[in-house]
This record gives sequence, structure tokens and C-alpha cells, in this order.
Amino acid sequence: MSNPETDWPAVLDGSRALLAIAGLTLAPLDDAYCLTCGCNPCVNVHFCRACREADQRRQNNPQSTKQIWQAAGRCIRRYRGRKALEHFREWHAAHCSVPLAEAMRIFEMIVDKELAR
Repeated sequence: MSNPETDWPAVLDGSRALLAIAGLTLAPLDDAYCLTCGCNPCVNVHFCRACREADQRRQNNPQSTKQIWQAAGRCIRRYRGRKALEHFREWHAAHCSVPLAEAMRIFEMIVDKELAR
């Protein structure tokens, strides 16, 4: 058992974690440090990776994603059922560079929200 008064590595790890939570540490402290969750080592590698990938996709094409949300919302408000889906697909083919599968996920989320009302 280590003495708490001389367990400097544990003290440093704790203070690094508190600094990271406070947003005072900008650079990783070592290779195991996770910029997403702020833990050393990362407590949920798969979730943090998924978050980083989603952020990267959003940064690569933020305007297209916004346009997809707007177009899907317009189609759902103006048309019912299958007609809304057909109009959205036509809009996608004519105006969108995002893959159809990703655009359809957004369309489905909006439909789910509308059905939840």
C-alpha cells in the first residue's frame, strides 16, 4: 500500500484530470490522454472515437447537413407519407452531395420527431 503523502504520480494524475475538466489543459499530456472525454486513459474508447468521427463529418460538410435538415423538413410539412419521401429523394438527387444513406438518416429522424408530437 502506498503512502498518500508520497504518491506523487496519483496526485499528478488527479490534478491533470481536474485541469482537463476545467478546460485549462489544451494539449494531451501523453499518448493515453483522450481529448474527447478528458480521461487518462480513455474510459470509453469506442464512444469517444464515434464522437470524433461525427464531429469530423459535421466539420467537413456543415452547410450540406443544414440544407438536408431544411429540405427534409419542407418535404415532410408539405407532403404526406410516401409523397414526402419521393420529393425528398428528388431533391437529394438534384441538390445534394451527401450520400443518400446519410441523408435518409436525417429524414428518418425528422419523421420520428414529427410522429412523436
